[in-house]
Amino acid sequence: MGGKWADSGLGSEQFADLPSVTSTGANPVPIDNPEDIMNNAVTTTTSTATATSTATSTATRRLATRIGTGLAITGAAAALSFAGAGAASASSYGSYALAPGQGACSPTQYASYQVRADGWATGQGAKFKLLRNGQVILSTAGRYQGWAAELRTSYGTFADPGYYSVCAQNTGTTNTIATLQLRTDYEF
Repeated sequence: MGGKWADSGLGSEQFADLPSVTSTGANPVPIDNPEDIMNNAVTTTTSTATATSTATSTATRRLATRIGTGLAITGAAAALSFAGAGAASASSYGSYALAPGQGACSPTQYASYQVRADGWATGQGAKFKLLRNGQVILSTAGRYQGWAAELRTSYGTFADPGYYSVCAQNTGTTNTIATLQLRTDYEF
């Protein structure tokens, strides 16, 4: 029973270029051609003449399944880590179709020292407001097609740390599309 064995944590497999490792758990199954494993080949043996050929086929299929499962788990973990990193520092941006009398707000974002809100509206425009912890701190008197507010600690205009959002209200008589953008701290 020549060849070298490696313990991957999922079991023991035979490889050509690795030093021998003592197997824990079940007895290792010999593999006739270790190069097939290294070249990612899966062999299927239909002969039932010997237990070795059936065991080889089973071991090779298990190894291919383990490798595929490991790659899938690694890919999913990487995707989740990138998604989580983006969500933690992403500014909010969205467009909302508003009928007369309707309003929409951006998702809240925490700001510790500065915030910038931008709003654009089509047609007759919209009324815009900036909220901190659900309370209005800035509001337009009428409808506008473009509006911005920038509050910074360095300018002496930043209210206080908290959760901010920007809202648009269609007070006109026709439909409008309002686009809202909110950026905080390091985002601008």
